[in-house]
Amino acid sequence: MKRVLIIILTAFLGILDVQAECSYIEKANLNEMASKVKTNYEVIEEKVNEEFTDPDSEETIVKEIIKTKFKISIYNITKDLYISQKNSLTGETIDIYYENTKDGIYSFETNDIENIIKYDYQIYGGSENCAGNILKSYSFTKPKINLFSQYRICEGLESVPYCRKYITEEIKLTESELAEKLNGYIKTEEPKEEPNEAENGIIEVIKNNYVYVIIGVVAISGALIITIYIVKKRSAL
Repeated sequence: MKRVLIIILTAFLGILDVQAECSYIEKANLNEMASKVKTNYEVIEEKVNEEFTDPDSEETIVKEIIKTKFKISIYNITKDLYISQKNSLTGETIDIYYENTKDGIYSFETNDIENIIKYDYQIYGGSENCAGNILKSYSFTKPKINLFSQYRICEGLESVPYCRKYITEEIKLTESELAEKLNGYIKTEEPKEEPNEAENGIIEVIKNNYVYVIIGVVAISGALIITIYIVKKRSAL
């Protein structure tokens, strides 16, 4: 009898264990939700008044300056997911749940404009059966302000990688190396000289009347040859 009870109990626990497993359908639904999660950033520029001490007069003066910060947002977080975010610069890791979001969007701001920061994300299932399963891993890189973009040599070359305002990869160049690189872009992009209006007019006339031009050239050449022949014949006499 005791043996029968053990067999029944084992079978019952086995059924519970099967029911507790993360099913294929549930995991497929979670994977679809996880595939929609993405991270992006927005540049926020604010005008603020800051106090400075004049080194000459030692008076406190107020100047209006523009402060830049980055707003980073993670989209499409659902109640069935949670996200682990790791800051590669500081090593700090935080878990983000739907309760921390506003309608599925989690946002935070950073005043760090001097460092490129990579954020590593791991998305987990939040349901009881699928908790702990990594559904998706990805990384997002926060840019920094490129100091070279403020150099005079970059004026008019804002689309060139070395002169872009925001960069996600370090530019390891000296000022002289930067100037050399940019000179290469300037030479490549120098506009070709266009013919002036008078030249364009002559070209158009020739294009539109090329048959008559050819006949004229042949006639003039023939007359010139005959004239030379007559002159030579008379000289021989």
